[in-house]
This record gives sequence, structure tokens and C-alpha cells, in this order.
Amino acid sequence: MDKLYLKFGSMVASLALVFSFVGANAACFGALHQPELPENVKKLRRF
Repeated sequence: MDKLYLKFGSMVASLALVFSFVGANAACFGALHQPELPENVKKLRRF
């Protein structure tokens, strides 16, 4: 059971990192509001 938690926990953590990386490099389009990013996520920006 612990191996299952370790396997899926690491998968969730890596997906969270990928989504935060994509979110840091994407801009909001249209009339939608883009919330302010935390400082830790701003460090993942490419530009």
C-alpha cells in the first residue's frame, strides 16, 4: 500500500510542477482576469 502512495504521490507532484510551469509561461487572453502569481512560480518563467 505504501508503494502505491509513493507512486501516485510522485506522479501528482510532477504533474503539479508541470502545470505550474505552463501556467507561469502562459498569459490570460480575452476579458478574463489573470490572478497574480506567487514568487516561487515566477522563478519558473522562461523570459
